[in-house]
Amino acid sequence: MKFLKTRIADKLVAATILFGLVLTVVDTGLQIYWDYMEQIGRVDEDLNRRLDTHLDAVASMLDDGEDRELADFLQELSATAGIDYGSVVLNSGKRWEEGGAGKQDTLYAVRKHFSSGYSPDTSGVFSLGVDTTVLRETIRKDFYRILIQTGLQVFLVAGFMFYLVQRLVTKHLVSMATQVKENDIAREIRPIRLRRSSFHDRDELDQLVEGINSMQDRGRQAYSDLGKSEQRLLLFFEATEEGILGVERDGRCSFANDACLRILGLEGYEAVLGAEQEQLFSSTSFIAEYTESDGLIQE
Repeated sequence: MKFLKTRIADKLVAATILFGLVLTVVDTGLQIYWDYMEQIGRVDEDLNRRLDTHLDAVASMLDDGEDRELADFLQELSATAGIDYGSVVLNSGKRWEEGGAGKQDTLYAVRKHFSSGYSPDTSGVFSLGVDTTVLRETIRKDFYRILIQTGLQVFLVAGFMFYLVQRLVTKHLVSMATQVKENDIAREIRPIRLRRSSFHDRDELDQLVEGINSMQDRGRQAYSDLGKSEQRLLLFFEATEEGILGVERDGRCSFANDACLRILGLEGYEAVLGAEQEQLFSSTSFIAEYTESDGLIQE
């Protein structure tokens, strides 16, 4: 991802926004689901209550053969608030039905089997239903509303975090990284300084700056000591009468003192630096003067 290549503050804000949005969607979804199930439970309870209230009246109409009165009763019932569908279906196949049956959002919460006790033909199912379209639409709107509100809060919190991290941490880290990059141990090293108020409380950034400055000072001192040691070593090499030849691991020569050049019969350092060790030891003057020790040196 592109934001992974940006600064620390950008990474922190991006991760906060991503995590906050995921958490918001999950939390909002669970909250809306629980609200929806609670409202569905209330609708189901209301349907059960209405069924129990009107069950005796329906059975009485069937016993008396009042088909027309039953149809009018269902029509009146389905027109009342909270009821969108009503039906009575007998075991014999006879049925009375009012309202919008078969709608996708109709909740047939309860079906009651009943019998008048007088005739098997009057046994059947009394059903009531309610259209949950409005309920579902309300729940859907609540979901989007809560999601937008919570998402906006996440963005505001992330923006505030970005401001704080940028002001308190990131700009100082960038300043330190720039100063460290510009410093050269071979030259005079400038101590790292942060542009901070003199009244701020001492924190980890101050400790980090002190640690870097201390390491730079020690590194500079070690570099200076190394240069002095090298100069003293070179003076010692030049003062001795013994031939000294420096050879790298790959067999190439990197140093020779004047005594070594004289023994090898060479005029200048250019003939030694970068040359193969075996080429120098095969010199005619070397072999003529040091034939006995030639094998030992080669070994």
